[in-house]
Amino acid sequence: MRRQIGNMKKNMKNRRAFSMIELIFVIVILGILAGVAVPKMMGTRTDAYISKAKSQIASIKNGINTNAATNMLSGGCSNRYPVDLNNTAITIASGQTLFDNVLKEAIISSNGDGGWILKALTLVDKAISPEIFIFKIETGRTVDFTYDDTNGLFSCDVDDITTGDDCLILTK
Repeated sequence: MRRQIGNMKKNMKNRRAFSMIELIFVIVILGILAGVAVPKMMGTRTDAYISKAKSQIASIKNGINTNAATNMLSGGCSNRYPVDLNNTAITIASGQTLFDNVLKEAIISSNGDGGWILKALTLVDKAISPEIFIFKIETGRTVDFTYDDTNGLFSCDVDDITTGDDCLILTK
């Protein structure tokens, strides 16, 4: 009996590392966990972009309505809604301010996921058609938002075959 206890103590002292089978087993478990967690995290990132856009869209619409109410109360305005959502003529380049005519804190344009850019390039384009802003949810998923200064609508096209579902997601 004493000899068995002595051998057990001796074996435990000699064992200083994990066996190859134990290491492979741990690596397989970590691989399975990573395979399950990574796709869920990617979906979470897209959900965050959508939540951010919903908040920004609500702020833009509130800014348009606030601007219209201010114009109505001040009287003498021929146009109730802001003519332009931006104070400055801008291009589609990243890093420019957007919606600074209706928001206290302007949104910085970005071509990356979760970013806004202005589609109209020149003031001539804006005179012919309303301002068009693009929100990029993720690569391959964009939604065009149009601002019409005659009725103050900032909206996307729900009936569009390619972006209608994303438009509904962002505006519901």
